[in-house]
Parts: sequence; structure tokens; C-alpha cells
Amino acid sequence: MSRLGLLALLLLGAASARAGRYHIDTWQTDKGLPHSSVTAVVQASDGYLWVATQNGLARFDGVRFRVLDENNTPAMKNSRLVQLFEDRTHALWIGAEQGELIRQKDGVFTSYTLPGKGTTHNYVRTFCEDSNSLWLVSCEWQLIHLEHEQFTVPSASWNLSGRHATAVTADARGQIWVGTERELAVLQGGQFVTVWSQTNEPNFQVEFLAPSRDGGCWVAGNGRLRKFSSPQREQNLAGFDWNNRPVYDLYEDRQRRLWIATLGSGLFRYDPDGAVLHLTTREGLPSDFVRCVTEDKEGDIWIGAEGGGLCRLKPALFETFDTAQGLASSQAMSVSEGTNGMWVGSNGDGLDYLTEGGVRHFGPESGLKNGHVWAVVQDPRHVLWAGTWDGLYKNDGTKFIGLSDGATVGWQVLALYEDHHGDMWVGQQAFNGVTRLHNDERTVFRVPGASPSFDVRAMAEDRNGAFWIGTAEEGLFRMQGSNFTRFGKSAGLRSEAIWCLHTDHEGNLWVGTCRGGLSLWREGRFVTWTAQEGLVNNVICQILEDDDGNLWLGSYGGIARVRKEDLRRSAASGAPKIQCQRYGMEDGLPSLECDGGFQPSGCRSHDGRLWFPTVKGLAVIDPRHVSKNPLPPPVLTEETLIDGVAAAPPAPGRQTVVKAGSQRVEFHFTALSFAAPDEVRFRYRLEGLENNWVEAGGQRSASYSHIPPGAYVFHVMACNNDGVWNETGASLPLLALPHYWQTGWFFAITALLVVGGAASAARYAEGRKMQRRVELAERGRAVEQERTRIAKDMHDSLGANLTEIAMLSELAQSPEARPEQVTDDIRRITTRARELTRSLDEIVWAVNPQNDTLENFVAYTCTFAEDYLRLARIACRLDVPERLPEISFATDLRHNLFLAIKEAVNNIVKHSAASEVWIKVKIAPPLFAVTIEDNGRGFSPPAASGRNGLVNMRKRMETIGGRFQLRSEPGLGSRLSLEIDLRN
Repeated sequence: MSRLGLLALLLLGAASARAGRYHIDTWQTDKGLPHSSVTAVVQASDGYLWVATQNGLARFDGVRFRVLDENNTPAMKNSRLVQLFEDRTHALWIGAEQGELIRQKDGVFTSYTLPGKGTTHNYVRTFCEDSNSLWLVSCEWQLIHLEHEQFTVPSASWNLSGRHATAVTADARGQIWVGTERELAVLQGGQFVTVWSQTNEPNFQVEFLAPSRDGGCWVAGNGRLRKFSSPQREQNLAGFDWNNRPVYDLYEDRQRRLWIATLGSGLFRYDPDGAVLHLTTREGLPSDFVRCVTEDKEGDIWIGAEGGGLCRLKPALFETFDTAQGLASSQAMSVSEGTNGMWVGSNGDGLDYLTEGGVRHFGPESGLKNGHVWAVVQDPRHVLWAGTWDGLYKNDGTKFIGLSDGATVGWQVLALYEDHHGDMWVGQQAFNGVTRLHNDERTVFRVPGASPSFDVRAMAEDRNGAFWIGTAEEGLFRMQGSNFTRFGKSAGLRSEAIWCLHTDHEGNLWVGTCRGGLSLWREGRFVTWTAQEGLVNNVICQILEDDDGNLWLGSYGGIARVRKEDLRRSAASGAPKIQCQRYGMEDGLPSLECDGGFQPSGCRSHDGRLWFPTVKGLAVIDPRHVSKNPLPPPVLTEETLIDGVAAAPPAPGRQTVVKAGSQRVEFHFTALSFAAPDEVRFRYRLEGLENNWVEAGGQRSASYSHIPPGAYVFHVMACNNDGVWNETGASLPLLALPHYWQTGWFFAITALLVVGGAASAARYAEGRKMQRRVELAERGRAVEQERTRIAKDMHDSLGANLTEIAMLSELAQSPEARPEQVTDDIRRITTRARELTRSLDEIVWAVNPQNDTLENFVAYTCTFAEDYLRLARIACRLDVPERLPEISFATDLRHNLFLAIKEAVNNIVKHSAASEVWIKVKIAPPLFAVTIEDNGRGFSPPAASGRNGLVNMRKRMETIGGRFQLRSEPGLGSRLSLEIDLRN
């Protein structure tokens, strides 16, 4: 067979494999789904995926689930849901157990009760609609008609021979078909007319119905799949393959393929050409009990599984070759095209030749002594070259011959490159240069300054004839004749570990690095893109090119496709951001990690397919079969939070209102693209505040602080995984209200006052001068008063104590003093010294302006009370808020309040005989309160009203505009409340 014919067969085989290969993603409770049993899935006209489960309804945008159930949706009395259907008015119908039917339209839920026979678990089995009414079949086998809010039961009085309605559907023309245990019938002229029955076929019965896209309906029943569009069978598709398991859903997708969900035998797909695909847990389904199947607008298939959650079946774009296809190892290191197949080098398991007939293996028996084949190339003369950890080998059709001698060719060969002359270049490790093989002639090119560990990983020619050499750690070298030039980070590279080089169709040099992204040689420097600029990963292992001007990049984060034109435009404009299409395991890749650092790592075969070695197999894709996602994603604003509280959605034509003084406004939005939701990108702006768009990447929220008063429009756009933008996006009008002093009327009044006051400006200025003099005088008096207060405090607290200490000291030194009297005097001196120290600390604390905060006051006061009561052996219980607001506390305010508290604590110690004291601090701006309670003997407040301590406390509170409240009864302890207004 010719090379072209063989690769055409390989291509056909790959297309066939792609048609039957799916990557299956699953969402269960660990990802936000309310229950692992999914009973129905619908993509509604709003773009959301609505998922019915046994524990509520979930609205899914591809990233997040929002759950609606009986706890947050009053109309939903039962969260065990079994069916969903969207009618042509965009109302979503929800069927629940126990006969409950719920209609959701524009966020409003309305509940209905199905007519039934009184069984416990009556519910909707299937839905459909004609031009203006709803039809359904219940699990009590009744056909029910809902029109103008009224239910009727046609199956109770029809003229059909079957008594049990088993299925109902509406065809493309809106014609109603119904199945029973005895016939298939169609509604014509208000009467059901039999199309097929047990008269035509013994034991005929309908198990399930579904509409056909080109007219008529599909019928599952009597052991067959067939399509009816008239009284005559139009198509007999196939016999059942699901071992008499119940059929729970039928669905014909846009490619005219029929999907059958079974309860126990998995999922079946019947193609128009007769091919059958059967998916079970062996192929990756989480359960063989499949309840429903549907298709989204982007062509992916969604299924609901009993106990298996929500699943997406995404067609695999990549075909994989690994040990299951006969390769010796799944870790492919190097791939190159041969005469009629592909050569694949492995990491320790030798060399494989992949052909139509299978895989042929080459190892020690063929002369290839080392199994680490990291570079393989077949030249135009059909000579095979293999670079291994044991040197360079050549095979001219018989066996492998070793060529390494350590002098002209090294022992660790990691890169091979054939130039435009047909010469083979050899890159080696621990060999300070490269070797060119021309026929039997070997020429070694030593790189000046190369280290003993010089490690060549990639080579390429550019359009000017220069030869480029990429190394593992020492940067990139350009050889022109005998001259070498080194390029590193100073030349624009982000990393000096070069893993691959590629010269494109136009002769431009592209560089893939380890941890430094992708670079382009342009005008004497390198322009570089990393993950920060939109690249999928900073490790670029492979660079391949298709015929449509795209680069395909193998990386540690999957494979990416990026247009060269976008990269060139980015380089020319200095705007580094780019859009990459990422492909991952959901697209059929066996692993996100591509192998690299060797040459050739990936390759393009002559038929246009691209081959990427990965750590878990060889991945192959035909770029011509990769369709672009043309659908711009619907964009929706989901919620607006004002200071953390959700704002009610505005009525059409109205604005969301932000009250004056609001600190923070958050917008939450989404875009409904399920093909690759993680690849959706957003940009937004608040029109009226911002002129430029904010590039949000994948972030689905925006936040603004202190929005000035005015009218705004929040606008958000999104693009899908292929960079197709929804330019219209979504918008939300916003009105930020002003404070009264920011309003127009306030400015008008102010302007009038200014104009009116202009006539008396001179008089006002003179008055201001006088006022400043008065203020200076008052300030002087205030300072004098503060000095007087401090002097008084020092005289009262310090002077008296110092005098007493002096007197006690003289008495203790008197010759006539008795020893016991001396001991008592010294004890009293110690006590007074401690009181003196405490009083001095209080005075210093009171006059220090750094303590003029509520938090400092509370901390100091509580510490004082604890220490004082501890010395009196009284337990102190504190009840203080965990966090106190940052509020200024004037010196006179905290001084008088502290002395009042101190007096109260002192009274408790002296008079109450209490064992416990509770000090409670409460703040409810603008009020601040301190409550002091004890469990002592109590007293009668009227009888003690004249005591100096109580009088002083009351006067101090009156001085600062506070409130003083005392409650006490003999034998029941005391409760003192001190309250002040922080605005004073």
C-alpha cells in the first residue's frame, strides 16, 4: 500500500475513533449538585442548564450550581423532582413526586396538583405540547391534558383499545402521538387515530416516544427501535440491545443520532449509518442507570444518572495511542514520520513503529542497546536515526549501528535535526558543541564558553540561514558561520532553559522554554508571552503549526492553539495579552503533561495531523476536524450586592438604587458556555465611572467602593473558549443617590446663601478675627483648667499619700515605737506607695492624648478593675465585645468616666462583701454603656443617696452629659449603669 493510502486509512480510522470516543465529565454533590440522582436535564431558553434531582432543582452555568428546593421556594412543596420541560412561552415545568406540578415563569413559581387515582407516588412520566396546551403521561398511566389552567384526562374516555397511556410526544409539526400497552395513535381532528397496534403486530406495545427532527416520531417498544410518520412504518432502526431494561428517555440530536437512556444497561447511540455506540461504566459512565439524555446548544451531550450525578459527554478531539494499542510504553518521548507509519521513542522501552497493521518493536535484539530513545528521525533516504542515552544509532534497513565515539559524537544524544541540505545535526549532553553529519563526514562545532555540562535540547535554522542551538540551562546560541552569539534573559527571554525551537512557514523563529513561556525572535530581540499574558502554561515542550496560521503548543498544562497573527499583532502593538484555545483531558488528551526537552518531541505528519507525546500516551489531532465554537455565550447579571446585601432585581426600565453612604457595590455575572466554561473570559466597565474595559479573565464578579452619586450602567461582555465575543453582553442601570449636601437643591440654597453673604463679607471677616481671639482665649482657659485639674489630682492623690508616707516613716523611726507598731507602719507605707504608683499611672494615662480612643479606654479600665479586685480576693467577670469600633474618646470624657468606675469598684471592695463582680461593656452607636454588678449584701439607695461616693459619681456623669442609674436591694447585690453619648 502507498504511503498516502496508508495514512488515509489511518486518518479514516482516527475519524471513526473520534466519532465513538467521548470524554465524560461528572458533577456530583461534592461539586454543588444537591443530589447524586439526576432525573431530568433541560437547557432552557435563558441558556442555563436546569437539573432535576431527588433533592431539589439546580440551575447550572457550567461553573456553579444554584439550588432551589422546598426550603427557599415556597411553591415547591416536594424536593423529589422527576421531570422537566420548557414550553414555547419559555415557562419551565417541573414534575415532582406525589402529583405536584410546578410552573416557573420569569422567576415566579406556580404549583398545580395532577388529577390522579390516589396512588402515593403519582408523578409526570413525560411532557410535550401542541400549539397552545400541555400534554403529559403520569406514572398512573393516564394521559393528561392541561389547557387554560384546567386539567382533563382524555385516556379516561377515548376509543383506543389500550387503557394505559405509556408515552406521549409532539412531532415537528406539533402533532400529538400517544402510545399505550396495545397501540400507537395520533391525535387528528380531536380524536386519537390508531397508527400501529396489535392488529398489525402481535403483542405490540409502546415503551417510549420521542420526536424525530424530520417529522414523525421515534418509537421504542416491542423489542425494536423504529420511526413512524404515517400508518406505515418508515424506518426500522434496530432491535433492542439493552436486555429488556426499561427505556427512560429517547433523544435525537442535531446530527440525527438517536440516544437511548436505559435503567441498567447504560446509554446507547444509534447513528444514521447504522453504527451503534454503547456506553456503560466500563467506558466511564458513573452509573448504568441512566434517567435522561439531552444536547446543549454547543453540541455536547448531557445525561442524568441514577446515583451517578450529572454527566457531560464531550467528543474527544484527540486520538490516543498507548499500551492498549500495542506501544511498548505509554510515555512517548519522541515521534517522527516514517515511510508508511510513525516512529515512537519511549523512555526505557525502546522504539516502536506504528503502522496500519499494528506496532513493530525494536530493542536490543535489533542492535538498539539502550531503551531510552529520546530522539528519532527518518531522513528522505529512509535512513533511521535514533538518539539514546547510550549514543547515536543509525538503521539503513537491516539493523541499528552505534555511531558514538565520545569525540565526534557524544554518548547522550537528546536532539536530532535535519537541515535544508539534508545534513543531520546531533545535539548531545555533556558535549560542548554540536555535530553535523554529512554522509560519512563528521564536523564538530564547539561553542565558545560552553560548560562541561553543556546540554543541547533543540536546534533550528531560520530564514536567514543562521543555525540556532537551544540548551537545557545555558540559554540560546546563534551560529553564523564560525561565530556564536548567546541570548538569554537580557535579550527578552524569560528563561534560559530552551526546550523546543520551531521555524514557521514564513521563516520566523519561535522558542519554547521551561518556565519562561513562548518567545518570538523579532527585530533583534525576543518578544515573550507567559501565563500572565494569556498563555496556558509557562512550560512549552512542543511547537507545531497547521495550515490555517495557528501554532499548537504542547505544555505542562495541556495543548494550546493560538493564531500567529494574534501573536504578531501583540508583539507589534506592545499589548501582550493574547487569547489561547486550551485543550485538556476533556478533549481526549491522556494527560495534561506533554513530554519535552528533546528533539523531535512532537511532529506534523504529511497529512496535516499533529502528534504530541505525553507522559501517558501519544495524542493525535487533525486540525481540519476541529470546528470553532461559533456561539457567543449568553451573558447575564445574576446578583447585585450593596454592602453585602442582595438588592432586589429592578423592574424593566428601572434602575438598581444605591443609597447614599453605601460603601461597596458588587456585581455577580456569568456567561453560559458549557463547551469549556473554565475558558470563558470576561471584560466589564461601569459606564459613567470608567472609560476603559477591565479585563477580568475568568472572574465572575466586579466590585466598586464609594461610587460617587450619579447614574451609571454596568456593562459586561464575555467570549467563549474560541475567543468569540458576545459584544452586546449584559447591562444593568444603576443610580447612586447623593447625600443631601450633594444634591442640586442643596447647592442652589448654598449658592443663594453665598450671594447673600457676599454683602456682609467684610463684617464677617472682622467677626472671624474677633472669634479667633475669643477661641484663643477659650483655648487658653481650657488649657488652664486642664492644668488646674491635673494639679488638683496630683495634690489630692499624690500629696495626701506622700504626706502620710512621711509621717508613718517618722513614727517608725521613733525610739519609743514598739516593734509591732513599726511593722504596722511599714505595712501602711507599702500600701500607700502602691496607691501612689497606681494614682500616678492613672494621671499619666489620663493626660496622654494617644489614649483618646474607645478601645484604649476599655482595655485600661478592665485591667484596672481586674487588678484591684484580685487584690481584694473578689472574682472579676468581664463581658466585652470582641471588636470595638475606632472611635475617638475625649480626655475629659474618659477621665470622668474612669473615676466614676473607679469609685464604684472601690465602694464594692469597701462595703459590699461581694465574692463576684460583673463588668459589662456595651456599644450601640452613639451610646456607650458600662454596667457594674456585684453579688454583695446590697443596700437601700434612698438611704445612701447622700453618701459622698454616690454624689461624686453622679456629678461626674452629669459633667460629661452622661446618665447614672443605680439599683440595689438589701441582700440582693447592686447594679450600677453608666451611659454616655459618644457624640458629646
